Amino acid sequence: MALIEKLSAIGNAIREKTGKEELLTLDAMPGEIAGIETGGGTNENELIEGLAADTWPTGNITLTGSSIKNAPFKAKPITSIVMPNVTDIPASGFQGCKQLQSVEAPEATTIGDSAFYDCSSLGELTFPKVTTMPGRSTFRRSSVTRLIFPALNALENYYHFGETKSLQVLDFHVLTKITAQLSFPSGSNCRVLVLRKSDGITTLNSGNAFNGVTFKAILVPSALIETYQTATNWSTYSVFQPLESYTEDGTIMGKLDESKIAGWLA
Repeated sequence: MALIEKLSAIGNAIREKTGKEELLTLDAMPGEIAGIETGGGTNENELIEGLAADTWPTGNITLTGSSIKNAPFKAKPITSIVMPNVTDIPASGFQGCKQLQSVEAPEATTIGDSAFYDCSSLGELTFPKVTTMPGRSTFRRSSVTRLIFPALNALENYYHFGETKSLQVLDFHVLTKITAQLSFPSGSNCRVLVLRKSDGITTLNSGNAFNGVTFKAILVPSALIETYQTATNWSTYSVFQPLESYTEDGTIMGKLDESKIAGWLA
């Protein structure tokens, strides 16, 4: 994108936010940007597409706005993203960010289609308030090692964890149902599935949800092991283990005892 096109895009973004129609000089733009107070997103967030270039943005990024428009970070060389107020991580939001190592999104409730597809430097991620992943291929081909979902209600659609060869632990706290087909196609390496829900089992509606992965252990509350072992679809699995025996404090919601699960992760 030529410089004049970038500046034009910035001017358009400012006019959209302020409601003004007049043309802006380069000198006037900083003052207009500083005066933007409402409308969602931060200055960086609203103007990223106007400044888009192969090498920008880079490094560690912090956004203070509550939304991300489109996918401004797609394939950019960023190493970390902190989004304290973002509620919706958009489709393809960070797809192809091969240097992305960490993500903090404590208020996010939704993760869109292919949001972290092909992010090949990720480690452990926790999404404390995410309740839905409505798209597909959310973490496909990523290097994520551990995913923790304290609030996710249902696992739907396809390929969420396909080709996640580094994924070792997938930890759901309140997951009610799994209707997703082929969540783990093409060589996922997930070793331990944790289902902490204690008021009845997580319903498995899709018989091929776990095609492509062989769990070393499925940790569930001890009181529900027999129910899981005899439940439709779940009855084909023989690796159920009492969750309380593998947490540090011996409770269902306790932190996993790394020394006790290490053998499964090797």
